[in-house]
Amino acid sequence: MRVLIVTEFVSLDGVMEAPGGEAGYAHAGWVGLAFSDDLGHYKLKEQLATDALLLGRKTYEWMNTTVIDHDLDSRVGELKAQDGAPILIAGSRLADN
Repeated sequence: MRVLIVTEFVSLDGVMEAPGGEAGYAHAGWVGLAFSDDLGHYKLKEQLATDALLLGRKTYEWMNTTVIDHDLDSRVGELKAQDGAPILIAGSRLADN
């Protein structure tokens, strides 16, 4: 069974908005304050060790993807049951609304 890894840049007070510095966001660019070469190397190794990404809607709109638009629990369960590298969830979170 594959492992599901969730990795996020989130502040202690829950800010996840635009960590890369995208224009037009009130909290843009805050990840850059703590980012280092060591953290960059760790994140690269983390991504290269996986062969699948699960992304939220706003994140996947930037990329070419396969959309899971129904029965999320079962579809993710099927992915986890397959042989292979870990599955990474990056840059996404569950919303309250």
